[in-house]
Amino acid sequence: MTKPKNTPLAATPPTSSKRQLKTARAQLHTRPRAVSVTADPLPPVNEGAKVKLDLSSRNNDNLMSFASQHDKDMAGNALYPNPTPSTLDYDAVLTDYNDKLVSAMSARSAAVAATNALNVSRVAMEDMLNKRGNYVQIASNSNVGAILSAGFDVRAARTPATPLTPPTGLVIDLNGISGVMLLSWVSDPYASGYAAQYSENVTPRIWQSVPRTSKAKLSLSDMTVGTIYVFQVAALGGSTGQSPWCPEVSRAAA
Repeated sequence: MTKPKNTPLAATPPTSSKRQLKTARAQLHTRPRAVSVTADPLPPVNEGAKVKLDLSSRNNDNLMSFASQHDKDMAGNALYPNPTPSTLDYDAVLTDYNDKLVSAMSARSAAVAATNALNVSRVAMEDMLNKRGNYVQIASNSNVGAILSAGFDVRAARTPATPLTPPTGLVIDLNGISGVMLLSWVSDPYASGYAAQYSENVTPRIWQSVPRTSKAKLSLSDMTVGTIYVFQVAALGGSTGQSPWCPEVSRAAA
């Protein structure tokens, strides 16, 4: 009987080769690709596409991820065998940017913690000074020299409130829009606001009040075109609450 020939066994790759092959396959499957890379030496078909970087809209974290992903996608990409800048130069800047980003994030966290600690300490310091201020106020018997000797300032004495005078310089303007009349006058630094009133030019006056304003100007609308109106304004505040009304100023609506 003829003995069967021994069938040669397939060569088993070394363990290290298996590990390298497994790693290479894993990298191939996990690395995203913008295009399908082949051994075809011809350049891709021109489709008129333009590179979009959108760098100005990316924050530092996003830019770092974007730059790192590009570096991975370029590694071994047959379409770009000789990139500019070179891989060596690009990776050097990428590494430096990553280091500076990590350093900045650490410094930012430390600054936030330091600011929070400073705010807590300031609250405690202000509490101590308020208590010392109360103590000095009582112990000094409200004496100016005694308060100053403690290193504290003395509050200015309150000026008694006085009556405000009527506003001056009332002017009535038109802005070209039918029925609109613009009032303006000289501002009073002591006034908290202003009141205004108007009436048709009749006797006796039939005054109509308008909403109070904090500024030395006012706009009135829906005034009857051709009608003559008279206006007055008064300053609010002072010891009497309101100044006397200013002299009347008249103008026809247009």
